[in-house]
Amino acid sequence: MLKTIIFTLLLSLSPLSYASCTSLIDSASKTLGYPEIKSGFSDCKVHPVDSSKTIVAFAQIQGTNSSDSTDLYNLDVLLVDTKSGKILQHLFQEGAFESDAAAFSGITIDTARYKLAPELRAFGIRASFDSNSHMYALHRQTLNLYMSKDQKMKQVLVDLITLEYADSGETLDHISIENDGCTFTKGESKRTLAIAKTAHHGYADLLVQEKTTNNESKLVKNVCVAATTKMTKKYTLQFNGDVYVVPDKLTY
Repeated sequence: MLKTIIFTLLLSLSPLSYASCTSLIDSASKTLGYPEIKSGFSDCKVHPVDSSKTIVAFAQIQGTNSSDSTDLYNLDVLLVDTKSGKILQHLFQEGAFESDAAAFSGITIDTARYKLAPELRAFGIRASFDSNSHMYALHRQTLNLYMSKDQKMKQVLVDLITLEYADSGETLDHISIENDGCTFTKGESKRTLAIAKTAHHGYADLLVQEKTTNNESKLVKNVCVAATTKMTKKYTLQFNGDVYVVPDKLTY
């Protein structure tokens, strides 16, 4: 009986249905004068503190850079009325994502509790990238944070890498491929975000904890020897009055 009650409550708290989300995305794209979204990615979620509003995001291919064959995707981030679909706020970002050796493969809206100020809660958009090489596997995920203030949408965190995974030869900082049946390197870095008690320019600092694991295998006197190394690092990101400053190592 208790399990049934819990399951019912979870259903009542579930996000928009697929049909409702698709309807809001279609409505927003038509209002903006876009053709039907076919060559892109989209997502939507009810606003975490105001269910009368829904966050909508869609990335559409802009074109291919002829000089290096890089595909560029534009990103639209919107706040819409949940019932009517009316656009309340809109931020357009031209060429927000690049699709090259690591191909852009999708976006998801993140409504974790990113409380940057007492009356201000941000939301995130996570972007995924995957390698299109047959020689190795590479996956990367980035996090961008947006906030709504004074009836305007603003990005405050740009391309923080939250996940990197490399397999079959590529580490997170160099490439080493040998076809001897033994030598390989697998690397994974995960970064989590937390809100600090300290603040700069009126916005809370962001605490980033990084955990990296590298698994290596190589031939030593014709014997295949494997080793695992783990590292943990911490970073503090501070707001400079415009955006959070992200170290070059943590951005894409």
